[in-house]
Amino acid sequence: MDTTVHHLFLLITFSCLSSILAQSNVYIVHMDLSAMPETFSSHDSWYMAMLSSVSEKTYAVLDLLKSSPGYVSSNQDVPLAADTTHTSEFLRSELQLHGIKLWRRCHIGLVGTGIWPERECMNGTDFNSSMCNRKLIGARFFNKGLAANTPSFSTSMNSPRDTDGHGTHISSTAAGNYVEGVSYFGYAKGTAKGMAPKARMAMYKALWETGTFASDVIAAIDQAIADGVDIISLSLGRYSLSLY
Repeated sequence: MDTTVHHLFLLITFSCLSSILAQSNVYIVHMDLSAMPETFSSHDSWYMAMLSSVSEKTYAVLDLLKSSPGYVSSNQDVPLAADTTHTSEFLRSELQLHGIKLWRRCHIGLVGTGIWPERECMNGTDFNSSMCNRKLIGARFFNKGLAANTPSFSTSMNSPRDTDGHGTHISSTAAGNYVEGVSYFGYAKGTAKGMAPKARMAMYKALWETGTFASDVIAAIDQAIADGVDIISLSLGRYSLSLY
């Protein structure tokens, strides 16, 4: 039986032409790829054709898309925040679920604030593919949702490089290699390691210092699945003061 998942997500931005709301709103539209007509060569061309057909009726874009073949659901984009309170607990649960041998040698996709690389990665500002090593086998960045929600967003750091530290932190927690001779100011000397020290990592930067939105995180997850990672590590939650 074919168990292929035929569901993809489409990010749309439009202006609410209302006397009350005069701002751009971003929605994540869930589409069923199996409904794509054979006349289209890719889901991208299909999406663009649908958006073009309703572009002149801006205020009703979402309602018109709801009546389109393949429409599944839609949700307004929401801000998210980094959260690592229980990182080791949920990583340990995954380790027990999949078995330690799989975890130690698998490919882990991490969605975070990026990473310091120093195999093939996406080139960007201060981030060259030649910097990657055998531990870090891939790196991509996603910020179209952030840009759509934040008009003042600057793309000066269009790169998978970590400018916050959160991504590098969760990477070392999940798959940090063995490091001998570490200590806490001379105390508790020993060997430090991550939960799966022999695993390979791919970083998907979707969390930014300017902000984080669900649309970019979903895009990162979609890409990680397409890249064939074994496990995806997400250390984030809804943006709320309760997270801190």
